[in-house]
Amino acid sequence: AGCHSLVSVEGAGLVGDPIELAAMKGIEWAYNPRSSIATPGCSTVYQNRLNDIKQRKIGEGPEPKNNTAAAKAYREKMKEYAKTEEEIKAARAKAEERARRSIVRNVKILNRFHFISKLQRMSVIAEVQTRNGT
Repeated sequence: AGCHSLVSVEGAGLVGDPIELAAMKGIEWAYNPRSSIATPGCSTVYQNRLNDIKQRKIGEGPEPKNNTAAAKAYREKMKEYAKTEEEIKAARAKAEERARRSIVRNVKILNRFHFISKLQRMSVIAEVQTRNGT
């Protein structure tokens, strides 16, 4: 969760090493590039997905009035959205529970040493806060 090379680019979100991006997603941690702090749980990611679904539903407009193929297609689309919303809510709840059980409260990058080709390495100095205050 030290996020060696992840940076936030306006309009593009979090970018950087694909392995680090995949790792953050896999361990379900969130990284705030403004504060350089990573925290367990990624509720904001799930909330953004729910907001996206909500906007898509709004974009569909009102249900067609008569019992046409368009009305049937609309209802099917709404069922798909509802199913997706439930899946996202369940995943968010699991991520939040794992975050509550984590002994780590957050990881803050204090200093970032970018990749040096000659040395073939990069590193960070990070402060790790645990739930018991250490």
